[in-house]
Amino acid sequence: MNINELFEKLEERFSSDELSGEFIKHNNHIVWKYVYDKNNDDYYRIDIEDDSDEIFFESVSNEEILLNAYYKDIDLIENFFNEINESNNWSFSDPTIKKNSISIKIF
Repeated sequence: MNINELFEKLEERFSSDELSGEFIKHNNHIVWKYVYDKNNDDYYRIDIEDDSDEIFFESVSNEEILLNAYYKDIDLIENFFNEINESNNWSFSDPTIKKNSISIKIF
């Protein structure tokens, strides 16, 4: 399968509601990218003390939000590659974080 065919299969398989990020075809690779918009989402971690009824709200860092989106989506993408028997034919770069975005290359 070539890069164009893979890109088409990814777009067919995943709706914008299923993934946090999006796919972009760029030359001979595909980029998955997620951009976090602070204005649209408030992320908080809720901690409950075991020995009391106290609940604590802790804000989550941008990096943690980006990595959570990455781990969620990469799991779905890798499972899809397994389903279509393409796991051994493609590689993923390490994630790159820049301010409010995270991306990887599929090549």
